[in-house]
Amino acid sequence: MERKGCPSPFISAVIDGTLKKHACPVRNQRIVYNGWKRIHCLKYHILLSPDGLVIHIYGPVEGRRHDETVYKQSGLGEILEKHFWTPEGERLFIYGDPAYSVSGHVLSPYKGPALTEAEQQFNTRMSRVREPVELAFSREGTSNGRTE
Repeated sequence: MERKGCPSPFISAVIDGTLKKHACPVRNQRIVYNGWKRIHCLKYHILLSPDGLVIHIYGPVEGRRHDETVYKQSGLGEILEKHFWTPEGERLFIYGDPAYSVSGHVLSPYKGPALTEAEQQFNTRMSRVREPVELAFSREGTSNGRTE
């Protein structure tokens, strides 16, 4: 992570969600319809370690669900609270896109119209760090909500 430009040694994984498009179902279409992308789909999220291994996957869930909702449903927060610490007892973090709320072990980009230079630099550096999780989805035929 640090070689990629991560500004903190305590950010140890990246998280992202994706949509997997499928045919329109005969029944219960609203459950799997994603109004933002205007497709019928199922949603997944993965947690990727610095060496590119998928260390957590959750799904499928209804395509209409938001990434934050999928995160909460997955129980990942409880897993991180129990296991995501350094040997010295310092908190480790995962990093996600703006769809994820900053909490316990989760960090996301700084938001707002008046970011400081340091905040903008953090966001830029972390966007490079997140690239591998985007590529993990593209290897499977989807890329961060885009469908093929």
